[in-house]
Amino acid sequence: MIFEKTKKAVIRALRAENTPVIALTGSWGTGKTYLWHHIARELESDGQSPINEIYITALSTPTLPELKRAVEFHLASLIVTREASETTETVDQAQNLAGAATSFVSKLVPEGVIEVTASLGKIFLSKAKSLLPKDKQLIIAIDDIERTHSIDIAELLGYISYLTSEIDAKVVVILNSQKLKGERASRWSELREKMISLEIQLAGMPDEAITETLDGLDSLDREIIIEKARILDIQNIRIYQHIRRRWDAIRNGRAFDEAGVHALLPSVVLLSAMNYSALNDWPDLDFLKKKYTPYPQLLKNGSEDSEEKNRLRWNKMITDYLEGAPLDDFEKQVLIPFLETGHLDNDKLSEYLNIIDLRIHTSEAGKVLDDWWTKYSWASTLSPEEILDEFEKLRTHIEC
Repeated sequence: MIFEKTKKAVIRALRAENTPVIALTGSWGTGKTYLWHHIARELESDGQSPINEIYITALSTPTLPELKRAVEFHLASLIVTREASETTETVDQAQNLAGAATSFVSKLVPEGVIEVTASLGKIFLSKAKSLLPKDKQLIIAIDDIERTHSIDIAELLGYISYLTSEIDAKVVVILNSQKLKGERASRWSELREKMISLEIQLAGMPDEAITETLDGLDSLDREIIIEKARILDIQNIRIYQHIRRRWDAIRNGRAFDEAGVHALLPSVVLLSAMNYSALNDWPDLDFLKKKYTPYPQLLKNGSEDSEEKNRLRWNKMITDYLEGAPLDDFEKQVLIPFLETGHLDNDKLSEYLNIIDLRIHTSEAGKVLDDWWTKYSWASTLSPEEILDEFEKLRTHIEC
């Protein structure tokens, strides 16, 4: 299992002596953050290597000064919440230190500005080291650094190095290094050999993440989502989460039979993924609204026009994925508007579900009629009374 293998590798690295900085890398949506939170919970509960964990995402601290202040705030919180065995005097010292640091910052900078001087940070860290719990390894996880363009990679790695030496922290950097561009990519490539003790890649999306995302769904729902997502090669756990949320909203306590699930859920998987551009070489929802045809064989084949070629190819891909079933009122009047606006038209959904019920009943009635005719044509030994009895059963079924 990818999940367990990568988790064990990270835990071994954190417990090793000479691995102060670990990089957990992988593509977007493979579950790196999900994996890290599992690792942190396991380390906190296993009793072998007690830890204090600080988790920070660059999405909420998009500049280095903001990131530094977040680290220092979390350190102050750890100090003032030390275990009950610590003396009241020590806790008072920590509270005074945290209060003084906050007061000092508020006097240094204008209201609403969160720049913190480097000297203040160093003063705080030097004081904090002596007050941090001694019986727990401090681990600082910094996530999503590739998603902000305001943090200089060299400066960040320099700050991380300072944290490992100044307060004996271990630092886990969580990122998709392939998304670093330009100078930031060059600096990462140049400095990772020097600054990163061990780089561990999460290669692919863990099955455990999919299982947890789909937990609580009916078994048929799970099977269809997994099957269709694999056909579409969805490699982003967040797309599974989006699919789950949309399907939950559509289900919303409704009791779908198997035919109803098969009629709706494949489209939810496909269009949810298309809405977030999660599929390689597939069209967007605008294509479905303006250029889709349920009969791709009627499009002009052999055209030299690239747009027409794509239209033909995409229509065929959609038709093949839906196993010949066309997109109809469910997708056009219910699902696409829901994906685009967030508003689910329950009245139109109910109307469509009634149509599905009618289609299913008509199909079943047709099968019963075929069976009856076969039996009547070949079973020559039936008496007229028996034939009438069979016909009455057929009529009753069709009228239901």
